[in-house]
Amino acid sequence: QLPKEFYFRAAKKLKKNKLKFGITLADPEKITFCKQIGVDFYKILSPDINNKELITELLKSTNKKIFVSTGLSDLNEINKFVRFVKNRKKQFTLIHTQLRPNLDFVNLKAIPFLKEKYKMPIAFGNHCENLNVIYVSLGFEPSDIFFYVKDNKTKKHQDDIYAVSLHDLSKFIKNLKKL
Repeated sequence: QLPKEFYFRAAKKLKKNKLKFGITLADPEKITFCKQIGVDFYKILSPDINNKELITELLKSTNKKIFVSTGLSDLNEINKFVRFVKNRKKQFTLIHTQLRPNLDFVNLKAIPFLKEKYKMPIAFGNHCENLNVIYVSLGFEPSDIFFYVKDNKTKKHQDDIYAVSLHDLSKFIKNLKKL
């Protein structure tokens, strides 16, 4: 719930630094605003994996890349989604993620399984408190990696336990690129 001006400033700053700007979207009425600020890609949360209104509006309004989280979805829900978008499947990337911070639930083997099953790009989205899992995910060749970044302040946020601090971000990205 940030002011609109924040998004304009953020988009401008990212583009100036040749970085892509994406928005997680749940409300189809926000698509017009996202186009105004120059969104490069969209992300759909797993509860909306079969939100036909949202997906249809995105497909009508944009040719931008759309990432779809599978975090809360079972294979039936993913199958239903893939069937729904089959004619525009190339515009989508599924994000394999587990929404529990415990390492036991990460299941990186799902990345090659989903790639083979759906013949589409599979990204990895981290929600694990052990950030080393992001490095390990590279061995499973995700198309993209999503992870949280937190500021260096002491204020706590719900995503803190699996977020990379701004202070460590440069080193973290350097390691990812090196690996």
